[in-house]
Amino acid sequence: MNDNRFFISYRHEAPWVDMAGKFRVKLANYAQAWKLDYFIDSRQIAAGVPWRASVETALAGCTHFLCLLCDSYWESAECRRELDTVLARRAAGERVAPY
Repeated sequence: MNDNRFFISYRHEAPWVDMAGKFRVKLANYAQAWKLDYFIDSRQIAAGVPWRASVETALAGCTHFLCLLCDSYWESAECRRELDTVLARRAAGERVAPY
């Protein structure tokens, strides 16, 4: 497992889906050189796999949280929950950096 584990959090609507995908591609291009892994739900959650468990595992293990904030991000209970989870981890002294 790599030391740098990114979680990409975004609202599932245009243009944020495309923007998140572009960040994923950039991270994938540098994954080996920067020794990083990334989690983006559209790529890491396979059909039939319980999505909530996958998200929880990724949130618990991420060291970097890339949050694509927009007005509608705050309207999503899931987006707010992801951000709250990471901020709570940081407040508890865990090594996680929100961006």
